[in-house]
Amino acid sequence: MKKILIFPLTVLLLLLFSLPVLADAQLTMNGRDYKTGSSLILQDGLSFAASDVVAGALGCDIAVQGDAVTLQENDTALTFTAGSKTALVNGQEKQMPAAPFLKGNQVFLPLRFVCESLGAEVSWNDPDKKVLISYIETRDSLTAEELILKTSEKMVEANSYKMKFDMDMNMDVAAPDQGAAGEGMKIATSSHGEAWVQYDPLLMYMVQNASIPESQGVPATEIKSEMVLKDNSMYMTMPEVGWVKMDLAGLDIQQLMSKSMDPAATMKVLKEAGVSTALANDREVNGQSYWVINMAMGKEMLESDYFQQMVQSLSSAAANGMDMTSLLDSLDFDFNVSTWVNQDTLLTDYMDMKGTMALNLDLPEQEPAAKVTMNMEMDGKYSISDYGTAFEIPDVSGAVDFNTVVSQQVTAVQE
Repeated sequence: MKKILIFPLTVLLLLLFSLPVLADAQLTMNGRDYKTGSSLILQDGLSFAASDVVAGALGCDIAVQGDAVTLQENDTALTFTAGSKTALVNGQEKQMPAAPFLKGNQVFLPLRFVCESLGAEVSWNDPDKKVLISYIETRDSLTAEELILKTSEKMVEANSYKMKFDMDMNMDVAAPDQGAAGEGMKIATSSHGEAWVQYDPLLMYMVQNASIPESQGVPATEIKSEMVLKDNSMYMTMPEVGWVKMDLAGLDIQQLMSKSMDPAATMKVLKEAGVSTALANDREVNGQSYWVINMAMGKEMLESDYFQQMVQSLSSAAANGMDMTSLLDSLDFDFNVSTWVNQDTLLTDYMDMKGTMALNLDLPEQEPAAKVTMNMEMDGKYSISDYGTAFEIPDVSGAVDFNTVVSQQVTAVQE
């Protein structure tokens, strides 16, 4: 059963790349709702936000030491300590109307004080219980969204590129086939690999090597996997099976990808998907200067028209009655991506990604009814190069149909 679930989930992660929670108040950045993984809190007429939410929304660097938090935004450094009304603004003491406080493992900061200290405008919409923030930065007269469009245009113009990646992942999984006690498995993986991407015609090839250390009596494992995406089909290698083909009939991937080649369509997709953008502090690597764009995305993106087309196709491709709608309803995620844009070429040279994902899926068809739960934390770094360079893919003509593989696995489980 776990293999049946992991394959479509892998498809989603490859095609993509928090659940909107009920909050005491909502945050709006530059006229758009900013979806966060934690609530804003109203206390004594003031709104407080978790320090990482503030950093993400405004594009700040953040450093946390115990109950002390420092935010760096361009030339301004703000330091706060939980329980103290005194903040340091570029080393000078400033009094706040209320002290930051700890909740869980987060320091919550008085939102208006932070924003106004960094030059943002803040207002309050009482009927809708919304904090409205206006903070528009530019680089070379371009906003974050305009810079995304520029680097996208450059990447599409190149048409192809190579990407290297390193990914650390921690998973906590519990499934009905782990024994009557329902004990979960904690899995930590470290993976690295390379991927080659071509926009038109769409072609993708990825090689990944994952290392899983010894855990809970399970010996250490090295796993190599490959993936090819072409002709509206996805091919993946599966242990003890080899190449497996998932037909994505009904999903015109080339048409969907073409939206990223049209600046206006790209912006529409980002807005529909609820992706929030902000300019972070500039960076320099090996003498090269970069503009950095932060993007925050959550479960709201699954509700966009763009992604619903993918869901419909995956539902038709999934075997043995796999209900992709129920699967996605049970999926929560919160991803933050930083894109490093080369100031000279406007091409994206680096990307950083951090995120969490949780799955709580009921399996009523099981006897007795059961539930699969999974909590995952991911931290990845990517470098992009070889723009405009052609690449070759392996021969996948002998791939086995995905539905056939799943049917065989279900039969084996039932026996």
